Amino acid sequence: MNYSEKISVIVPVYNTEKYLEASLRSVMNQTYKNLEIICVNDGSTDSSPAILQRLAAEDSRIRIINQDNAGQGAARNAGLAVATSEWITFPDSDDQLVPDAYETVVKSFELNPDMVHFSIEVVHENGAKTSKRDRRYYMLDRDGMQNITEEYILKADSSVSNKFFRKSVIDKYGIRFEEIRYEDFQFSREYMLVAGSVFKISRPLYIYLRRCGSTMDQTFSGASYSIDHLKAFQAVYGFMSKHCSAMLTRNLGSRFFVQYYNLARRYSDEATLPVVIRMAESIYEGDEILKEAVGRKIKHGTLTFYPKNFAHYVKLAIEFPFAIKYEAYDYKPFKVVRMFGITLMKRPATC
Repeated sequence: MNYSEKISVIVPVYNTEKYLEASLRSVMNQTYKNLEIICVNDGSTDSSPAILQRLAAEDSRIRIINQDNAGQGAARNAGLAVATSEWITFPDSDDQLVPDAYETVVKSFELNPDMVHFSIEVVHENGAKTSKRDRRYYMLDRDGMQNITEEYILKADSSVSNKFFRKSVIDKYGIRFEEIRYEDFQFSREYMLVAGSVFKISRPLYIYLRRCGSTMDQTFSGASYSIDHLKAFQAVYGFMSKHCSAMLTRNLGSRFFVQYYNLARRYSDEATLPVVIRMAESIYEGDEILKEAVGRKIKHGTLTFYPKNFAHYVKLAIEFPFAIKYEAYDYKPFKVVRMFGITLMKRPATC
């Protein structure tokens, strides 16, 4: 095993002066030292560039790239263009790592995985308690090697900050970040589709700061850029059509379409919602594979898509006696309790 292998750490930076030094020091102070730390200043207008310059003077492993503001995806692509290591990782500039995170990851390299994936601890800036949804989404259930299966691709969290990727795989398939929001999903899914194995680490090695004003905070309140969920789907679906089997493209493509239409619909603001609906209809009507694999209907005044597969109908049968679920009425989310088809409770759901 080579414990001295260099790791390329690519950090996009945009106006995170409040968090940047602590975040970068959590990388600089890793117990594993063989790092190249590529910080891409994406046109910051606060004191972030000065902080980067000061830390670079202190640590020769830090390399700064300056560019006009083009978004997180473009910043990460700029880092990829100059990275020299086989192993790449993408922490954000307002989050932190536990001190031995990279040392823990490197120990898995002897098993020769295509990807390494570790758990995330979510911390709220305002002191709020982490939701069960976040804990389930970001916590892995076990440690060790496994093949990357359809279910893993479908259910794994979308973050790229808690994963290590091989540059040889990235370059072979030309995987780059789309310059949209939710580019994490697009990049991670494209990579998983062509990678064979993953080493999972259930211990949380990454501390994700959920803060006011962040992309996710704004999204949960309704955002004009939620349509980018569908743009991310289009990028992944196009990649699947080029590099994956017809069966995998049909199976996963249909499930991704339903999933990411629902996300775009639920988290759009009122002005963007009609655009989301038109875009989803256009994608669906223009693709014979999706029309074959996905059903379309108007339910409770809401355009709804659903996968035409056996599992979907089994789920409906199981839910019929009693179910607590989220449903959309005139495109607004509600939490609904039903028994044998009779609605017992319906109340507006908070995102």
